[in-house]
Amino acid sequence: MAFVQDTLIIEGSIATNNLDANAMASRADQNVLGREALVYRAAVAGVGNTDVTLQQAVRVLAVWCVKTGGAGAGGDTITVSNGASAITNAMVTNVADTTVVRATSVDRTNANIAAGGTLRYTGAGAATNAAIVYVLAARNSGA
Repeated sequence: MAFVQDTLIIEGSIATNNLDANAMASRADQNVLGREALVYRAAVAGVGNTDVTLQQAVRVLAVWCVKTGGAGAGGDTITVSNGASAITNAMVTNVADTTVVRATSVDRTNANIAAGGTLRYTGAGAATNAAIVYVLAARNSGA
């Protein structure tokens, strides 16, 4: 495996030095070549929104975070959204530092983000609600 600008590339699926739009093209369902995984990473610091404008259409598959702000406080949550529309449930981050928390639901209606769309990470609760949030996605020409 290799990383290119926070994007996970499975070696062997793309020829060496051939990372272009054709190599990363969207794949149809039931494809025989598989689909490249994209991992988006954002540091969420406490309360508020962290917005990322995506350069390509994606479908969000899974979300998890690693707590970094020390012990959590009551009401600490992190939600990942497509603009203002929630993709995940509110992940409860009232947990010990370094704990991994996973989203337990992904809303398929909101999981498709168009190119130029906003991937939003929202922290709520206390200032100790800091975490690194990871979003696993696949390119999606239908978004």
